[in-house]
Amino acid sequence: MCIICYGNIKQKEYVEILNCSSIKYIPKLLAISIKIENCPNIIELPNLDKLKYLKLVKCINLQKIPLLHNLQELEINNCPSIINLPLFPKLLHLNMKYFFKFNTISNFNLLETLVLESCNISNIDKLPSLNSLILYKLSSLEYIFDSNKLKIFVIQDCHSLVEIPKFTNLVELTISNCKSIKFIPYFKYLSNLVIDNFHYDLFIPTFTNLKILVIYNCMHKSYVPILKNKLEFCDNIEYEDSEVFLLNYNNEDFIFKDVKIISKINILKKKFIDNRLKKLYKNYNYFPEHLPVDIIKNIILFRSLKL
Repeated sequence: MCIICYGNIKQKEYVEILNCSSIKYIPKLLAISIKIENCPNIIELPNLDKLKYLKLVKCINLQKIPLLHNLQELEINNCPSIINLPLFPKLLHLNMKYFFKFNTISNFNLLETLVLESCNISNIDKLPSLNSLILYKLSSLEYIFDSNKLKIFVIQDCHSLVEIPKFTNLVELTISNCKSIKFIPYFKYLSNLVIDNFHYDLFIPTFTNLKILVIYNCMHKSYVPILKNKLEFCDNIEYEDSEVFLLNYNNEDFIFKDVKIISKINILKKKFIDNRLKKLYKNYNYFPEHLPVDIIKNIILFRSLKL
């Protein structure tokens, strides 16, 4: 059944077109926001001058997206025939899933948030305004540019990436099941770190601003520093199914001293997390749908904690 919905009926500012197999062409609209889902016979879109938000889902024969000069947010999910991705001059947020026609994302000068899931991307480059980067199941990914503005980096199941760039101003980092990453670089401003299923011995650098550390499902040994005169650091560690060692670094050359095993600490209480989620989850729209719940919880929790 074909469903067409309008928001603000007179202006038709918000339009949803759902499950319309009979529609081949979209008329030129004055809408600000358009969602098109499961419309298999649409081949291309018109030039929509006022459009700011565009969501395309399961439009399997859609081939072309016009250059939309005012577009700020674009989501593409399972539209395998799209052959172009214009450089939208005002684009701020880009979310792509199951997008296989391109191997490079670059030159979106204003882009602030990039989410990629199950895409054929091997190269992420020249995104000078990027603040948040969330990557999930990019089997071909080999290169990420070193951004000075990136604050949030989440990466999971990206097995070809060998190292994490040294993002100058990174604040939040989540790494999960990336088989080729062997070490965590030093980030001066890092405050929140989640590590899941790390495939080598894990050495945590002496992050002087780190407030929360979560380690779980790491089958190899994990070494965690305690900074001189900052023993309270360990009060914010939670780990599960991992062998974690507490290290007192004698100096900045990482000479290990006084190694001992940390007892398990349950600082991040389940009830506390659940209460935070109820208030915060609706504000976070850029996570891949299948990203493990535990990782999403930790990311959201990190943003809400006032430690």
